[in-house]
Amino acid sequence: TYTWTISNPQGTVSTTAPRPLKKKTCNTTLNLPEGAYTFTLTVTTGNSSATEAITANVRNLLMVSLGDSYASGEGNPRNVEAWLNAGLFSGFQPYWDDDGCNRSVRGAPAQAALALERTSPYTSVTLVDVACSGATIDSGVMGPQLGAGKASSQIQQVRALIGTRQIDVATMSIGGNDTGFTEVLTSCAVNTDCPVRKATSGSIARYPTLQDGVQAEIGRLPAGFARIAGCLGGAVCALTGAGSVPPLAMAPGAVVLPTMYPDITRAANGQACSYLTINANDFGWARSTQLLPNPDPTYLYTTSAGQAVTFALTNGTLNSQIGITSNLGWKPVTKSWASSGDSPAGHGVCAGADSW
Repeated sequence: TYTWTISNPQGTVSTTAPRPLKKKTCNTTLNLPEGAYTFTLTVTTGNSSATEAITANVRNLLMVSLGDSYASGEGNPRNVEAWLNAGLFSGFQPYWDDDGCNRSVRGAPAQAALALERTSPYTSVTLVDVACSGATIDSGVMGPQLGAGKASSQIQQVRALIGTRQIDVATMSIGGNDTGFTEVLTSCAVNTDCPVRKATSGSIARYPTLQDGVQAEIGRLPAGFARIAGCLGGAVCALTGAGSVPPLAMAPGAVVLPTMYPDITRAANGQACSYLTINANDFGWARSTQLLPNPDPTYLYTTSAGQAVTFALTNGTLNSQIGITSNLGWKPVTKSWASSGDSPAGHGVCAGADSW
């Protein structure tokens, strides 16, 4: 016969009843909380017995996903195959796991969690996904996003779901909406020479030009990232409109993975896109002044009339600011940019079958 005794530093947790030791009946399944255990096997034959002990760490990795549409899975609804099979203009109607946020289990963080789960039969992964299309730092991650039907911040949503449990991995895509992603696309779609024109809508419209607004908002990102860091195991978690709350607990060795934004500006041949009413000149400006992880200090823009305008990139770019979140102890994920922005072939909106 055989029996298992499971113990931890606090004492014996469980002892299984003796069972006949047969090849087909030597498996025992137990549900155990996370932690370090000693598993002692005792085998008895007549008056003789022998024991063997092993130690093991029962782990369930808690992964949290925060951020905007690149994290929520905006471009990958649950029924994405129907769109791929039927075509863009087929009357396709997407559906989501969360309609207000256009959140889908086909989103990148959910797929990453599934891949991590499958790497080992001995470790499980729990994903808490609160990412929401349209989120910004203040309206989404750190504050309510009422337009998506969310009356509390993503930080508060996570707290309500996990309580005081420690987070092992936090992924985050944030900053694109803060720096005018939609406003840039809209303004460049309706304006020639859009960088030197006033933005047509949104918070960027309060600045003299689109370029001025984007640079100013990029300059605000470090303070926003620092506020988020305060809520991920930091000293102070100051939410937008809700005051200070206890920070979320991070496990020893926990990682925060902010993802860089991919390159949507290049055609399959690697050249700048010309798409709908946005010309290649303006796509090139967007890439160099908003997406390059290692931008030059200035960018020379040429208007349709041939006028050369030098833009100072004093505050860097969206992706360069994400890159320096390593100063917060975060580990920026660069491959979302590298695979699309540094590849010989482009994967932008005009890349046809190569478009991502």
